Amino acid sequence: MAMPASLEWCDKGTARQHEWTAGGNCLHCGRRYPTAEEAFASGLESLINRFSRENASNTPDFILAQYLLTCLAAWNTATQQRDTWYGRDARPCSVPSNAPVSAVSESKG
Repeated sequence: MAMPASLEWCDKGTARQHEWTAGGNCLHCGRRYPTAEEAFASGLESLINRFSRENASNTPDFILAQYLLTCLAAWNTATQQRDTWYGRDARPCSVPSNAPVSAVSESKG
């Protein structure tokens, strides 16, 4: 599986982007391709920073992002425990990202 092209420049002083090997490392600098979890955490941190949401609490954006990720993990655990309590299948489900909203709400019915 080929890794997608990165939007980041490989080396700050060169005009080349990362080129990923099948093993997940950049051919030029050796940097490891981020996992989905790492990419989400980084994107959340960037989003918080872009909209200056960390300013009100005077908290670094990476700490606020980590807090929100921990909240999400706690929520996922709580909903699985709730489903177990009600005798439902507590395994996480996956809904295609291109599914219409009505299909998503009907599948959770």
